[in-house]
Amino acid sequence: MSGLVLKDFLFMKKQVRYYLAIIVVYCVLCFFWDQPGILLTLGCVVSMIYPIQAFAGDEGCHWQMMERILPVSLGRVVLARYLSTLLVSLAAVGGGALVMWIYYAVRGEALPDEMLFLALCIAGVVFLMEALVIPVLYRFGSSSGRLVMIVILVLVFGAVYLCSHVIGLSPDDPELNRMLMRYIYFFPAVGFVCLIPSCLISLALYRKKEY
Repeated sequence: MSGLVLKDFLFMKKQVRYYLAIIVVYCVLCFFWDQPGILLTLGCVVSMIYPIQAFAGDEGCHWQMMERILPVSLGRVVLARYLSTLLVSLAAVGGGALVMWIYYAVRGEALPDEMLFLALCIAGVVFLMEALVIPVLYRFGSSSGRLVMIVILVLVFGAVYLCSHVIGLSPDDPELNRMLMRYIYFFPAVGFVCLIPSCLISLALYRKKEY
């Protein structure tokens, strides 16, 4: 299984220029706008792009047919894809949080509680989105996966807009802030747990798939 994870990382090596371009753009925006929190959205973007590109790479070289003859169970093949995606997500979000902490440390300021809140939110959102997107990638392929990711993003932003403008929930509401800060630490854990049924669904879809 470690070989399958390494294969995904070797494919990612071919996309280094693409990822570096995204990182440079976000770093420039961070210092130009004086908004270090944007580095965390970089982690979210990289985490969402990676699994789609990994599946697209497999489809481009017909790797799925090779996987069927490997001396590895289908469960390990699926688990390896989830593991590589999880490692990339942790590195991307964790790297963004680290750079953000360095940004404040260089300026001699403490890391604001809002940035910790944002980091935990993005970690939870990344896990939840991966739990939704990866089974779709196994079922429909990378092209449909891109469309699904766009739909999910639209729904997420739509829900945020609905809560803030229709329902009347405001980020400046002190009662809401206290409630969110109390339970936000569980959000990444909830997202991580959602990856377990997602992995089982992906395995069931992968077993039925014919190449």
